[in-house]
Amino acid sequence: MLIDAHQHIWRVAAPWHQWPQADLGAIHRDYDVEDLRQIRDSAGVSASVLVQSQPADEDTDWLLERAAQDPSILGVVGWADLKAEDAVARVTDLSRRPKLVGLRPMLQSLPSGWILDAALDPVIGVLLTTGLRFDALVTPRQLPDLVAFVRRWPELAVVLDHSGKPALSGESFEAWRAAMAILADNPAVFCKLSGLLTEGNPDQALEVDRIAETVFALFGSDRILWGSDWPVVTLRTGYANWLKHSRRLCAMYAPGAEAEVFGRNANRFYGLNAKL
Repeated sequence: MLIDAHQHIWRVAAPWHQWPQADLGAIHRDYDVEDLRQIRDSAGVSASVLVQSQPADEDTDWLLERAAQDPSILGVVGWADLKAEDAVARVTDLSRRPKLVGLRPMLQSLPSGWILDAALDPVIGVLLTTGLRFDALVTPRQLPDLVAFVRRWPELAVVLDHSGKPALSGESFEAWRAAMAILADNPAVFCKLSGLLTEGNPDQALEVDRIAETVFALFGSDRILWGSDWPVVTLRTGYANWLKHSRRLCAMYAPGAEAEVFGRNANRFYGLNAKL
């Protein structure tokens, strides 16, 4: 079973919708489970983990409603305001929802230091006791904060979305690699092979290969999850093209580990209980 560990759906007319806006016309339309299933099935992918795209409780509730109606949606990574007065109650409630497997606070849009605020301590404690995972949507500028966060909560299961969104070229590559190496030292930290082409240009395949080589070297084939980042990936390439590219990368840097990268690791990290 191939599991896509990172896909989105959204409704642009929903009151809580913030992104994408009309300037991204190629993806500024509704995407729902039916669209997802069609594109996924055409590529031979069996199941999905839905990931939030809007910082709204209503969006998380909607994702869970849609997932409940489709057995191929194995899990949902939702959003919650982790500093709200009722954060502990809200996250505790979400943890009881059958397909809620983790939370993603969209750190890339938040101020530096946000993740290190002691006000988060009670709700991080809930994540630990309930077994919810933490999706870290960061850019390289947030990696030092994430390093400090992981050191503070070494037992929290964390996955780096889009491999930490490294620059595909330039001097910042080594700083990104150094931070990733520290994070990879913690066995509770995983990494998604996703979103790499979206951050660059179609002609930057060599840079993507270099990043993938680094990720495989640091995390090994047992802590890397493949994700499409659909429909955002379509801004740069097709769903099937990214899957094909990713399989080539896995064959180059972790030969024989396709079953782990494209399914088993997502199953283990998110606790999906899929029959693989």
